[in-house]
Amino acid sequence: MGCCGSKSNEVTPVDTPKKRPLSLGFQEKEITDNSRVHTGETKEKNNNDVKKPYRPVKELPPAPAKEIEVETLVILEGHDNYVDVAAWSPVADQIVTGSTDKQAFLWKIEPHQAPDKVVLECEDLDSPVSSLGWSQDGAGFALGHDDGKVSLWTNSGVHVFTWWPHEAPVTCVTLRGPGKAPAILSAGDCSAVSQFIPGAAMQELTQLYLTNNHNLTWVEWIDNERFLCADAGGTIQLHNFDLARLNKKVREGKYEDKEEAKRTFTSHTFGVYQVKMKPESTEIFASCSVDSDVKVWNLKDKKDPLVHNLDEHLGYVTNIEWIPGTDKLISSSFDYSLKIWDTRKGELLHSLEKHKDAVTKFSLSSDLNYLVSSGQDGDIHFWDAKDGSHITSYEGAGRIMNALWNWQSDKVVVTTYKVVTVLEASFDSAVRNTRKAETLQQYSKLIAQEDPVVIEKEEAKGEKDDDDETLEVKTDVK
Repeated sequence: MGCCGSKSNEVTPVDTPKKRPLSLGFQEKEITDNSRVHTGETKEKNNNDVKKPYRPVKELPPAPAKEIEVETLVILEGHDNYVDVAAWSPVADQIVTGSTDKQAFLWKIEPHQAPDKVVLECEDLDSPVSSLGWSQDGAGFALGHDDGKVSLWTNSGVHVFTWWPHEAPVTCVTLRGPGKAPAILSAGDCSAVSQFIPGAAMQELTQLYLTNNHNLTWVEWIDNERFLCADAGGTIQLHNFDLARLNKKVREGKYEDKEEAKRTFTSHTFGVYQVKMKPESTEIFASCSVDSDVKVWNLKDKKDPLVHNLDEHLGYVTNIEWIPGTDKLISSSFDYSLKIWDTRKGELLHSLEKHKDAVTKFSLSSDLNYLVSSGQDGDIHFWDAKDGSHITSYEGAGRIMNALWNWQSDKVVVTTYKVVTVLEASFDSAVRNTRKAETLQQYSKLIAQEDPVVIEKEEAKGEKDDDDETLEVKTDVK
């Protein structure tokens, strides 16, 4: 009796059904080479039946070549909430990601191998990562945290040092100098510069700048000693950082948080999102704001530093980026668009409009040919950075927080709710050249053609002049 058995369902030998005789069972038939499979058809073949003509199957034409082919390379899992923070190393296929789930990871992407994941954890770090920045040589990176702390890490994920310069979430952190001993500029309730000195008795020297009336939103290095900071009230300030002077004050016990701003810029009417220095320049910078404007400034002009006010956006302008080696600036906004500007003339060159909701992030490829943008609509779009042409799209899963090119412009990291996706991109230069030639030909035709509206106006004006002359003649006859 089996499990859960009872007498009522017990099977006795009498009740057991008898086996069928072997003669009534299935008998296998030996299959020989001459045997045919029975199809059930009994109709004999008629030689008089009309044969249907043979119609060869047409082969489908090959799909047209695409300028950019995008495929999912790998999905990185481990976060439990939106992945708000992500950044590639400037010299390798390494990604740092951070989330409001209080987790941060360092990922290493290698061909034909599973990604290597390092958990970035330390005993004195228990708040979400709010910002991050890599050193220029890729040897290290810094994390800003919601509780105001800043931590330094090596590119292998080893914790180096932690300090606590802020009393509000760190909204921006940027490094200058080698990754093993960087000067770290951070923004929170104030701006702060922290110089890390490995092996010294005092491993970090920090100067605080308590000159803003609102929490800071962005900080940007100009050179080794100067930086810009922007706040939620719309103010931008210029500051100096003198390491030798700071070191002397600390050794003499005379350190004070009384550094004053060297200059203040107050043209924005609402909070500033970002400030970006023009590459290879220590004078020209741009800013974007909640007031929907993009402004271009010149530090060299002491009286009137505002060069241009670019006001074509209809919503918050949240991201800006210069195209190196040119006067072009790219911006993205809550008005669902990206725009490319000529900052020398102060003119709008191209408006890139495909998103159906706010643009959350965009990135310029290292070869300066392509843009990738992400939006709250869950879509990723690829654009030509030179003429603003839309190239292709990739549909993501839900609101996308980041879409960023890697250092070689052959991968894009995409972050959304819980998931980090790495896309692999391949390019067809022949398709690009053909598209460029066709676009140039279309522009040439437009330039060569006369505007029919203008022609109609000129003809109408000529007819009116003729009528006036006739009227004058009749008047003279009278």
